[in-house]
Amino acid sequence: MKILRLAALTFGLTLTPAAAGAPSFETWSYTGTDIYPSALIATATVDWHGEEGDSEEDAEEDADADEPDPAEVPVLGDLNGWIGARLFDVPEGAKIKVEVSSEGWMKPSRTEVTVDEAHDEIIIFPKGVFDFNALGKIRQ
Repeated sequence: MKILRLAALTFGLTLTPAAAGAPSFETWSYTGTDIYPSALIATATVDWHGEEGDSEEDAEEDADADEPDPAEVPVLGDLNGWIGARLFDVPEGAKIKVEVSSEGWMKPSRTEVTVDEAHDEIIIFPKGVFDFNALGKIRQ
């Protein structure tokens, strides 16, 4: 199985308003620095956080699960995202644009969020625009 490395990504971040103590950031993925084309293809239509098809009982459990846990890092943008930005020391009211792309297998993928409250750490995922034909041709 071919593994794509996050180091091959083009990554852009814009923060408004520009502050003297602008947040620091790093590329972030649930899979660390490895991206598996087969996983991207296999989960392309999966909505990990969707409400579709939930029973009333499941919906009640989901409502309870949606309560924020103070120990968890907030995730903004595409909750089903694979590749994004992990930001530190984000001020209240910050408007953040994240763009991720990679030549050959990921087209420019963008999101823009406004942070309601200050956070020590947040993760922002744009909706990935993957070239599934190119991913399907990757062989090891």
